[in-house]
This record gives sequence, C-alpha cells and structure tokens, in this order.
Amino acid sequence: MVQSRAATLAGVCGNILEWYDFSLFGYFSDVVGVVFFPPSDKATVSSTGEYYDDNLLKSFAVYGGAFLMRPFGGLIIGYMADKYGRKYALVLSLFLMAIPTFIMGCLPTYEQVGSLSTVLLVLCRLLQGMSVGGQLPASLIYTVEMKDRKHWGYYGSLVMMAANVGTLLGNLVGAFLRTILNEDQLYVSRSLY
Repeated sequence: MVQSRAATLAGVCGNILEWYDFSLFGYFSDVVGVVFFPPSDKATVSSTGEYYDDNLLKSFAVYGGAFLMRPFGGLIIGYMADKYGRKYALVLSLFLMAIPTFIMGCLPTYEQVGSLSTVLLVLCRLLQGMSVGGQLPASLIYTVEMKDRKHWGYYGSLVMMAANVGTLLGNLVGAFLRTILNEDQLYVSRSLY
C-alpha cells in the first residue's frame, strides 16, 4: 500500500514539476530573450501591424522547439520502458528534466560568453522537451498499473491533472514575481556584470 502511494506521488509530482518549468519559461520568454540572445533593435511586424521584438520571437522559438522534441522523447523513453521497465523510464525522464533545468539556472548570459549561451539554452530546452514527451506516458503507466483495474481512470486522471496544476503554479509564481519585482530586478543578470 505504501509503495502504491509512493508510485502515485512520484507520477503526480514529476508532472507538476515538469509543467511548472515549461510554464515559467513561457511566462518569462521576454527576459530569456534579452539575457540569452544578442542585443537587437529589430522588430518584426505582424499581419495586424503590431511590433514584436526579435529576441522575444527567438525565445518563443526555443520554447516551441521543446514541444517539437516531445514525440522523440516519447519514442526513446517508451523504448527504454519496454526494454528496462517502467520505473527506469520514469526515473530517466525525471533526470532528463532535472539536470537541464539545473544547468539552465547556471548558464552564463550572452554578455558573458556570446552565442555559446544561446546554444546551451537551446540544448537544455531540447532535452527538457524530450523529457516531457516521455515522462507523461511513463508516469501514467507507472501510476495506474500498480492500482486495481477498476481505479485506473481515477489514478490516470490524477497524473493528467498534475500537468495542469504545474502549469497553473508556474503562471501563479510568474505573475507573483512580475508583481513584486521591478524590471531591473527581473533582468538582474545584466546588472551583475
């Protein structure tokens, strides 16, 4: 029973953390664009006549690239689950998210190392995208197969709900930080060097 609860908790918490990170990146894409891309005075004009900063668009491209990696993550981690077991696949997917997330927090800025910062950011985001693509099905299977078949729908919904809770938490934290921090504090990395 304790192992079953731990499995449910692992599946749910893993999804919360992964989608929390995805949400925060999207919420702070403007900051990411300034910190990790070369300074730009260019703006792109949309079909509606609105102007968009090129670095913001580049940041959104990196954000979207992580979503493009999800199918590959599903294939790779699904293969690993078949070959080495569902627990191995779940742990692998969690580390594929945790390690790049930690590294991303330590990345140097564009002002410090130039284009290397952009390359490292893209690599971290692609690994995170692979992780999410494999983590959701791995955690779903890991969670429900330890439960009675008649409760699979309920426990499966907990895993799916966790992804939405992670997104909600990311948005709440992002909104809170944007409320209490001024622009200089948000772009603190620029003022440190």
